[in-house]
Amino acid sequence: MLLPDDVIEDAEAMGLEDELRRVQASNLIAAANIGRWGEALRDEENEERKKILRENIRGAEQAMDRNTARIESILRTFSQLAVSEAMLPKIEADTDFRRAATNKTRLECEKLGKELADDDDNDTPKPVAININVVDARRYDDSADA
Repeated sequence: MLLPDDVIEDAEAMGLEDELRRVQASNLIAAANIGRWGEALRDEENEERKKILRENIRGAEQAMDRNTARIESILRTFSQLAVSEAMLPKIEADTDFRRAATNKTRLECEKLGKELADDDDNDTPKPVAININVVDARRYDDSADA
């Protein structure tokens, strides 16, 4: 669908705040129409006109429901954007901390590697004392002792 350039420019300039105001205004217009049609319905005696007024009211109420859902969605989006914006410094601090911890671990590994490389006795294994307690697994017959 092709739209005129001025309409596209206006749409590009609109933000979420503009959308919120537009939907809120639509809700107010629908509420005013419901009130006006409700008064006309009370005064109307023609059944065909009453039917049309009831359909108009029902349609306006449905539009208000859709508009209210959209308003809630936009407000929830604003809230999520605010939380995300507030979280940015924390995310940056966490990232800096993780980089520093990684760098520290890397430097410690390099230091230990140099210490092991400088140790001339590193080629010969060092003896380790191992103490193993062995329990006699033979089964004694209690009747033989008696």
